[in-house]
Amino acid sequence: ACVFSEDPAIVLDEMAAATRPGAASRRPDTPDVARALSRHRPIKQVVAPGTLDGGDVLVVGRTIFVGRTSRTNDAGIGQLRLAVASHGYTVVPASVRGCLHLKWAVTALDDGTLLVNRRWIAEDEFADFDLVDVDSDEPMAAWNWRRLSDGTPARRALRGVLLGADAAALRRRRDEPRRDRRADRLRR
Repeated sequence: ACVFSEDPAIVLDEMAAATRPGAASRRPDTPDVARALSRHRPIKQVVAPGTLDGGDVLVVGRTIFVGRTSRTNDAGIGQLRLAVASHGYTVVPASVRGCLHLKWAVTALDDGTLLVNRRWIAEDEFADFDLVDVDSDEPMAAWNWRRLSDGTPARRALRGVLLGADAAALRRRRDEPRRDRRADRLRR
């Protein structure tokens, strides 16, 4: 059996949420992963009628974006919100169109910069972040990116090699002073 490691559980420093995938065929993966994680942190289980798929969950700092998709419903989003609230996380539902999962459309390069396919998201839901567009020839590029433990963006297949987006643009953004978009908005 193939287990996509992010699908059966949302793992945070303080706790983990065992998911209930929207695809029934994926649900048998969850109990074994939850059991293994329970040795390391408290577990909260998403239960029916909630569905929550890890591919729809993007953690950026203390904000957790959750895509509303065919695999994740409002009941699942609500259960995740309750599970993480006491740990200081904010859960933000996100609109997804044209793809299966939120993380096919957007991923975090760092806590202030997101790699996005704007055709698949509601851009205004991510207004507090700098957005870097995926290359139009690789619309699913966001799905192929992950952050390394030190925060460095890396393509899953080639750790440490910057591919799939405009590498020069990413370097420029990295080297620019970080803007505080929330502070900018308050000044208006």
